[in-house]
Amino acid sequence: MMDAAQLKETKEQRDKLITRCQMIVKQAEEELRDLTEVDQQELDGNQDTIDSLSTVIREEEDGLRKRRLDAQVALAAKPEARIVPAQAHQDRLREGDVKVYPKCRGGKVPNGFDTHEQAYAAGQWLKAQLAGNQAARAWCGWNVETRVLTEGTNADGGFLVPDEFESAVILLRDSFAVARGECTVMGMGSDVRNVPKWGTSPDAAFYPEETAIADGDLTLARVTLTAQKLGRLSIVTNELFDDASIDLAGFLAEDFARAFANKEDECWIQGDGTTTDGNISGIATLFDSNNNFQGVVTAASGNDQFSELELGDFAALVAACPAYALDNAKFYISQFGFARSMEALAWAGGGNTVQTLETGLMRRFMGYPVVVTNQLPTSDVSENDDTMVLFGDMRKNTIFGDRNQIRLQVLTELYAANYMTGIIATERFDIQNHGTPTDSNDLIGPVVGLVGTS
Repeated sequence: MMDAAQLKETKEQRDKLITRCQMIVKQAEEELRDLTEVDQQELDGNQDTIDSLSTVIREEEDGLRKRRLDAQVALAAKPEARIVPAQAHQDRLREGDVKVYPKCRGGKVPNGFDTHEQAYAAGQWLKAQLAGNQAARAWCGWNVETRVLTEGTNADGGFLVPDEFESAVILLRDSFAVARGECTVMGMGSDVRNVPKWGTSPDAAFYPEETAIADGDLTLARVTLTAQKLGRLSIVTNELFDDASIDLAGFLAEDFARAFANKEDECWIQGDGTTTDGNISGIATLFDSNNNFQGVVTAASGNDQFSELELGDFAALVAACPAYALDNAKFYISQFGFARSMEALAWAGGGNTVQTLETGLMRRFMGYPVVVTNQLPTSDVSENDDTMVLFGDMRKNTIFGDRNQIRLQVLTELYAANYMTGIIATERFDIQNHGTPTDSNDLIGPVVGLVGTS
């Protein structure tokens, strides 16, 4: 059993190894070379140590939680402290011994929650934990106290949130985020994960009789995912919890979800490769950096606005996409771009080119699905040398590494002087657009981009 100082030292040791792995990979990328055998041996050795340390840390933290939980359970066992039966609120709701009075706007269940009961449970927890409402604390019972997870003081640590609230944030994030639905999502059991990728293979050839067949090396590359932490802190006035806790639970869940979804999509398309975007280089950024890259399709001269794009520009984009990527290919464009180019061209064609429905043109163009993402240009200004539309099979092009689910923590003391509460949300992920060319000598990938020309 470790004390707090030893646990902190173990985490720092693991973080140093992770940083070292990142430096090895980054150095190889900067020198435009593959990892050497020595590099790979060091990475593999470090990864084994990182996994072992992570296991130790997780076991120690689980033990710490259990000891604190046992202490709280012992406290709750005292008759004077045990206000309600020692059961989680979800169980008590199922047993029907708690009457729920939903106060959601218009009687509708807030986004992210399946039932009024879930929203009510999350709202009661917020009132109890954040606003200190005694009636809500009585409703939640000892379950509020047993979820304490502090390190030293509450100002430094905080409280875990109920499952209903955390699940609502995750559900909404997945529905808002475009990247998670379009890319290949892979779980990450540790902070660094190497994914094998086809490199090169020798060509086949005809050989005369009694002629030796020349040998050739089949090479495999790798995609390295390095989890980066994305965080968000919201500070809320405690007065909001007094009368609107249920609606506030839905609002906060949606707010956190939108923030994470927007940043994930921004990194996927427009990431600048710096720490601001988690060292992620977006597809559009890679194409914009050099219009001579394979996969960059230049629009006809003078076509640098969506309203100027012609059917021939889109045809050239489809023609440039490799055949192996066409079966699951899609167009990626902003809603503004879709309306001003694709939809306008379809309506201009008239008759059988448009489904005359009140909702407008279905999001398909030239026989391919259209995915809307406003991380691509959203106005009719000059986009000279900038990527306006993407087309191809995104699952073959991009890996989304998901390290863990969203973690939420509440800080009650840090902002107590102003009668406010802070709520921190974090997640860890990485995005690698491994199929997008990063050099003018790279082969064309499974996704191509249409660039405007003035």
